[in-house]
Amino acid sequence: FQMTINFYDSAIKDIFGESKKKIESLKRRDREINKFSLFLQRSIIKHSYPDRTKGKIMFAYSFALEQIGDEIIRSWQTNIDHKITKSKKVKDFILLSQEGLEKAFDIYYHANPKEVRELIEIKRKMRKDILNFKKENFATLKFLNHAVKILEYSCDLIHLSLMNKL
Repeated sequence: FQMTINFYDSAIKDIFGESKKKIESLKRRDREINKFSLFLQRSIIKHSYPDRTKGKIMFAYSFALEQIGDEIIRSWQTNIDHKITKSKKVKDFILLSQEGLEKAFDIYYHANPKEVRELIEIKRKMRKDILNFKKENFATLKFLNHAVKILEYSCDLIHLSLMNKL
């Protein structure tokens, strides 16, 4: 989880010019996340996880984190390949997605109903706010869509967290 959060943070900083990462650096991070996720998945499949039900939940968790990593790299690649409008409104939208991912991390460890509601509220806000970008160019909309997918996957993690706690 921490690897994915740090990866998103680095990609956002690179996209908005706060730091400059080399293309290979971000791709290497994505490969690390993929390798670690596959390692976890293989380990679980080989029945090394003591509780089968929790093992399946952890497998799904690992897969969802890998998907989030894939969306981060696609978002970053879209930024490189196309002219993205980087207004304050776009940055705030991306940061909202990042906040949602961090909330999902907190929920994994605490499963606090207040935090679950906050994450769901972030999801509602993003779905509402995406409508304000209708006049943006296609590349910017594609870029923002990756942020929406990251948040959607983060919300999917809520279900897995709650199943794990139960």
